[in-house]
Amino acid sequence: MVQLQNVLWLTDFSEDAAHALPYAHDLAEFYKTKLYLMHVIENATHSVYGDVKGDYFAMEVNAREKARTWLQEHVKKDLQGFPNHEILIREGDVLPRVVEVVTEKHIGALVMGTHGRTGLAHMLLGEEAEKVIRNVHCPVFVIPHPERVGARKAASRLLGMFKVAPDEITSRR
Repeated sequence: MVQLQNVLWLTDFSEDAAHALPYAHDLAEFYKTKLYLMHVIENATHSVYGDVKGDYFAMEVNAREKARTWLQEHVKKDLQGFPNHEILIREGDVLPRVVEVVTEKHIGALVMGTHGRTGLAHMLLGEEAEKVIRNVHCPVFVIPHPERVGARKAASRLLGMFKVAPDEITSRR
């Protein structure tokens, strides 16, 4: 049987990224390993973090605070009863930060959503997804949102590996 150490979920806080969290959670639970929840702040001035008055430093502080708050909300809502997790917030370009974390934390699987509009999910549309997959030395699970064409079929294939029905995942949300 394959053994997996440490699961990394990447988010840009889009609905599509959030949809991938239950998959990451199930992988971590199934393999009894740690789940890392990660967000990379590429640009602290991005509108996703809201309008902030002040200098760039104030915007950076705001982006970090918002990211931590949103990740903590995901923990409360989606990881009830699963204490083996850690929140990671990094700043800079996504790809180098992901590669660093995969190496530092000995990540065994990376989970992310597709078809987002900002940050990481936007990066994963096209050639950049291939760069992530080629640059990390672990399996990468790219989870489509169920409202996307063919997503239910892809989710069923993934979940079949763990003997979990897609409805069980959806019911957690």
